[in-house]
Amino acid sequence: MKKILLLVLSSVTLGLFAQTPFSVSEKKGFNTGMFARNGSVVDLKSFKGNIYAAMGNDTGYVYRSSTGDVGSYQRVFNTFGVTRSQYFTVSNDGGGYMFMSTASTFSTNLVMRTADGTNWDNYFLPPGSGAQNISTFKSAGGVADSVYISYFGSSGGVVIVKNALNANDYNNTLGTWDTLTDMYLQFGTYAYPTASVVFHDSLYYAFSDNSLYHTGNGKDLHVNTDFASQMGSTSGIGNSYCSAMEVYNGDLYLGTQNNTGTGFQLWKTSDGVTFTSIADSLYNSLTTISRMKSAGGKLWVLAKNTGGGFEIYSYDGTTFVLENSNEFGAADIDVNYYSGLEFFNDHLYVGVTHFKMPFMQAGHDGESTFASSSTTGGQIWRACLVGSFPTVNITNGDGDTICKGGNVLLNVGGSAVS
Repeated sequence: MKKILLLVLSSVTLGLFAQTPFSVSEKKGFNTGMFARNGSVVDLKSFKGNIYAAMGNDTGYVYRSSTGDVGSYQRVFNTFGVTRSQYFTVSNDGGGYMFMSTASTFSTNLVMRTADGTNWDNYFLPPGSGAQNISTFKSAGGVADSVYISYFGSSGGVVIVKNALNANDYNNTLGTWDTLTDMYLQFGTYAYPTASVVFHDSLYYAFSDNSLYHTGNGKDLHVNTDFASQMGSTSGIGNSYCSAMEVYNGDLYLGTQNNTGTGFQLWKTSDGVTFTSIADSLYNSLTTISRMKSAGGKLWVLAKNTGGGFEIYSYDGTTFVLENSNEFGAADIDVNYYSGLEFFNDHLYVGVTHFKMPFMQAGHDGESTFASSSTTGGQIWRACLVGSFPTVNITNGDGDTICKGGNVLLNVGGSAVS
């Protein structure tokens, strides 16, 4: 997929050809039937010594691996009727918990909780279509480490509620869930959250109407008018909304979606007041920064176009580098609706959708879930971020890449000779 790349950069150096090698972490293990269900990796998260992959758009399984090696992923969540798992969120307080949301066809949409990665509790039952975002945040002064969940309420706007990490009141029969806000009743918007992050003792939310909100005490939500005037809804910059946020080197970075034909933008702020443009992909077909991750001393950026074609960039505070421009050299993959980006065991992991014409497995919000029998399911790729590393050639045609000093076990088939 050819792309025209023109980056306008503010106070950074552009390096276009420092490509980082990626190898397959899981290419065939997520095909769970003759019609290759689980065509998309919807999310990735590191938790208590394992990397977890949330799947969709058919069975919503969750897999995990302690190594990330090919063939090492094991299924740890499987509930009938769940078509997609998403919104992984981790808190290390209280012994450590991971939360996720499920989307279901024949079951209810729930927020689930696990302390060990294999046993899952019903944590919250959002009304309506299910959770739109899950965040964890310890309010100023460490008053309480709470889980914040967004869903569409009866007003038509997004409602944000919160409860303790260890709460056991999933349907609110005990009345323990507190409401932070109803976005329509308080701010007059029907917009939905597009990203969230904890930065400088505040929880920040980006919304689909190109707005930014924050709370420092976990009780009051405030609109960030500086964001709106400098890069948001009233700025005239042309961004559709902030699509990803990540903290890197003490600053908050904001990636945008821009469907006006001028491509994605990358901004940063050190205080939530002054927002500075870092990169503007002027006339680039890549319209959206889907994911960002701080890893290995760099900020990694996964950017896509409207058809799901993607590239991976890195930024070290000075140089903005195109790290992968050929979609890992793989056929029939995209990040159109779902993707994952995570750091685990010195590797950067990227989750993608695998499709095979004439049918696509993945689709927005559970639609277009057909797949051909030759589809092998969602894929995970990874790059080593420390030292140099060799490629180990595997006889079935797939390569495996390990970091320098790592170990690999080679299983020799019966027809092989030494």
